[in-house]
Order: sequence, then C-alpha cells, then structure tokens
Amino acid sequence: MTFLLDRGEDPWVIYWQGNFYYCHEHNDSIILVNRSRTLHGIKDNPVIVWMNGDAARELWAPELHRIDGCWYIYYAEGPGEDHRIHVLQGQGPDPQDAYLYRGRMNTGDSFAIDGTPFEWRGRWYFVWSGSDKGHATQKLFIDRMESPWLLAGSPVCISAPTFDWEKQGMPAWPDINEAPQALRHPTEERMFIVYSASHSATDDYCLGRLDLTGPDPMDPGAWRKHPYPVFSKYVDDRIYGPGHASFIDTPDGVSWIIYHCSPVSGGGWDSRQLRAQPFCWRSDGTPDFGHPGQGRTQITPDAAPTAPAP
Repeated sequence: MTFLLDRGEDPWVIYWQGNFYYCHEHNDSIILVNRSRTLHGIKDNPVIVWMNGDAARELWAPELHRIDGCWYIYYAEGPGEDHRIHVLQGQGPDPQDAYLYRGRMNTGDSFAIDGTPFEWRGRWYFVWSGSDKGHATQKLFIDRMESPWLLAGSPVCISAPTFDWEKQGMPAWPDINEAPQALRHPTEERMFIVYSASHSATDDYCLGRLDLTGPDPMDPGAWRKHPYPVFSKYVDDRIYGPGHASFIDTPDGVSWIIYHCSPVSGGGWDSRQLRAQPFCWRSDGTPDFGHPGQGRTQITPDAAPTAPAP
C-alpha cells in the first residue's frame, strides 16, 4: 500500500505522457490539477484551473478526462441537494492549461453528482449518481453522449441500493450508490462500473461492482451487480470507509486503485486520507483489489462467493 496524502477525498488521478495528474478541489470552491513524475509526488506542482466564485455553491469531486484529443473536467456544483454536474473544456494540449466553462450537463432537474464518461465499442457514455425528485435514495444513471458536454437525453437507471451493505449510514440519507468509475480489462473485452455504496461519512462506505454482461450499456438488464462489496473496511489495519476510487495503469505494467479512507473509526469526512495499492485480475477476467492495505500483483483464481462486510 502507498500512502499519498494525509488529507484528501474523492481522488482522481490519471497517467499521461510520463506524468501523473491529480485533479481535485480545495475548500469546495476551486479546482486544481497537480503534476508529478511519481505517484508518491501527486501533491506537487498544483495549478488552479477553475474557481466558482460563490461560496454557497459547493464544488465536489472533479474528474479530468481526455476525449478526442481535448481535456475536459466534470464536477458537481450547487447548494446542498441542488447539486448538478458541470463541464469545463481545456483550451490547450496540457492538462494544466486554461479551461473554458461549457455549461451544465443535461442530466435532468434532480440532484446529480459524480459524473464520469467512458468509451465502449466506439461510443461514449456518461454515468452519474442522482436521485429522483423528492427522494433521498441515490442511484446510478447512464446516458449516451452526443458530445463531451451534451447527453442524448434518455437516461436509464442501471443500479439502485438493494443490499444491506448499500444502505448503511445517516438516517436521512442512508441508501446510496455514487462515485461510479468505468474499469476496462486491459486485454479482454470486459467492462465494469466500480461504485461507492452507503454514506461516505461512515465506516461502512465501500465499493461495489457492476459487470457489463450484454452488448448495450444502455440496457439496464445488461448490468449484473456483484452481491457483495469488492472493497470494504479492514479493521485489522485500521482502514475505515474506503471508497470513491479511481484506477490507473503505469508503464511498468502495474494496475493501481486509488481511494480515500479514514484511519479511525467514526472519523467521518474530516479524517479522510488518500491511499493507493496495486491490484490484479482474476483468471475469469474480474478485478481483484484484495482488501485495503493488501496490494495484489499476480493473477488470482476465479472469483468465489465471499461474506459481506461486517
């Protein structure tokens, strides 16, 4: 396991042309992009690329993506339950160049956060966490992308909290699926959505997994939910609430999961740290993250049923 930062949340790290880029927010009001030659150094060389200018509109969980040769940053902004997803377009070839505001993503009129794009078989899709108007439950939705800043306008729900491990946390907002991330097998045509479940301020925040089993990502029936968390608290190493992960592959052939967690039980949002560890792929093509604090670098046997997180 690699310790990255003693304070941080919602990590988004990519590797591009010899550098690691860490896209993050500060004080819920500015977006920074850091650059480092090493994963350990992602705290270095920060550049402010955006400021929202309104303290009442909290800015959350920015992600940096390269689409058709151009850089884009997707983030959520708004007061409380009025958060919506917005997009910036890079104005230069470098991720730390200036950005232009392109507008709000057309995800609808309800709460929407944690938007992320992915490409599959020549088409781009957008997945986010949202709630139906007037309801607290957060679900995962998907839509086709007409452009990096415009959706087709026909979203469908691909996951809602159904298992007990997705329903732990705050009484007013316990049932949560959020922070979806696309994860593609490096050699086989396999696609997964790894997402966070339960409330992010609790010890029980964890990662779940959706497997794409059909040809069309827009078909809710093409996604199969793994019945148990794939990454959850590990009390022996004092790791609580691990979640909101991103994934990178480095030139040495190692795949990494980057996540936030708390080193103390009940620590909540203010105690979150950033950590990273290598993971591998099982012989059946599914990812094996091990447990928090335990990196995996070798192919492991096919997945077998495991007990839910305590």
